[in-house]
Order: sequence, then C-alpha cells, then structure tokens
Amino acid sequence: KRKISEVLGVDLTAYWSGFYRISPKIQLNYDVVQFTETVNESAILPPTESATMLARGLHLYRGHFLSAMDMPWVMTRRAELALDYGEALAMLAKAREDAGKTAEALGLYLTAAAYNRNREDLTTSIMMLYRQMGKHSDALTVYERLSDGLQAELGVAPAPNVQQLAADIRNEMNGSSE
Repeated sequence: KRKISEVLGVDLTAYWSGFYRISPKIQLNYDVVQFTETVNESAILPPTESATMLARGLHLYRGHFLSAMDMPWVMTRRAELALDYGEALAMLAKAREDAGKTAEALGLYLTAAAYNRNREDLTTSIMMLYRQMGKHSDALTVYERLSDGLQAELGVAPAPNVQQLAADIRNEMNGSSE
C-alpha cells in the first residue's frame, strides 16, 4: 500500500475510527453506479431529457454483473441490475412510442420483455405495436409466450385485459387475410 501510494503520489487509504478506508482524495467512478444514478435521475426529468438520460444509462449496461462469479451477493445484485435495465428499456420504449418512433419502441419493448418475461404491460405494448404494424401473428406469438410463461412459473393466466386484446387481434386476423 505504501509503495503504490508513493508511486501514485496520493494516499489510497485513510485511517479513521480504527479502520482503513478509501481516502476521500480518491474519486471512484464505475459503470454500475453511473448506470444506477443515470436511470434514477431520468425519472425526475422532463420526457425529452429523460429519454436522452435513459439512452445514456442503457449504453453503460454491458451485460450481466460479474458474470463469472456465483456468490449469493453477486447473483442478487446481478438480478437487481438486470431488472433495472429492463425497466430502463421499458421507459425509453414508452418515450420512443410517444414520439412516434414505432419500430425503435418495438425493439426496446422486446428487449425489455426478455429481461422481464412475465410483465403483462410490456406484452400489451408489444402486441399493440405489432397490431398497429399489421403483424397480428407476431402479436399473438408474444401473447402465447406470456401465457405459457405465466402458467409454467406462476400457475396463472394473463390478466383479462390482455386476454381480450389477444381475442380482438385473433378476430381481426380472422376477418382479414394476414
């Protein structure tokens, strides 16, 4: 510790209350904190600024946290960050949808759904965008994936409003030639 501090020209640690701690002169900066802060800050910004902040935060997420480690605390943190990533994707997807960027919104919703497989709100948004694009069979495929997942993992069916949306899309599909 002493040699490294001499070479760097700064004390890396400070002794306080019987413990060595990282020196207050050291500024730590790493992607997990930046990602978390960026996503949290985006929630209080106006929509345009929020979308920019979310895009910046999503760029920081480069994959699963400490993917080569399997300690319980790492696995818990990894799951938390993956959920946060999925939520940030969903928020940016909504912003893109509201801005009329349908294809971009759909891609973001699909990625968000991969991180949050049983979220009915994401499935509903995906189904509605597919429906809007005239891709009824894709909308129903997404519905079936949700339905199968909910049944397998939780033993429940999708919410009535999601079932009704699927039925409406089926009816539209049967009434037209897709």
